[in-house]
Amino acid sequence: GVSCSDANTGTVVGAEGTILRTYTGGVVALEEHQSVEPPQDFALYQNYPNPFNPVTVISYQLSVVSDVVLTVYDLLGRKVRTLVAERQAAGLQSVLWDGSDQGGRPVSSGLYIYRMQAGPQVQSRKMLLIR
Repeated sequence: GVSCSDANTGTVVGAEGTILRTYTGGVVALEEHQSVEPPQDFALYQNYPNPFNPVTVISYQLSVVSDVVLTVYDLLGRKVRTLVAERQAAGLQSVLWDGSDQGGRPVSSGLYIYRMQAGPQVQSRKMLLIR
């Protein structure tokens, strides 16, 4: 876009964040190239706190609107609880896990795997519950 604040001062923003400015009505100063980065790709972050008791936060980044399924498993691969199963907007998302199973019963201390699928992308991480 182009912006002129008076007869001598103007700014032009070009492709990929290039900025041109003039303060003299004609001579243009080129500012350092500033690249505009696309949103972070799909990412599943480490839960916090870890180890945890009684609650932990699991955060993740979506680059596009996605059908998300986030599930907690025990070390034998048994599903403990599904925390998210819905379409979600792009951006940073977070969900709490209180260390309970699908029926609301507290699970025992131990190592658990949380796995997220968003479209074709899948990531998993480990977390430790200490009672």
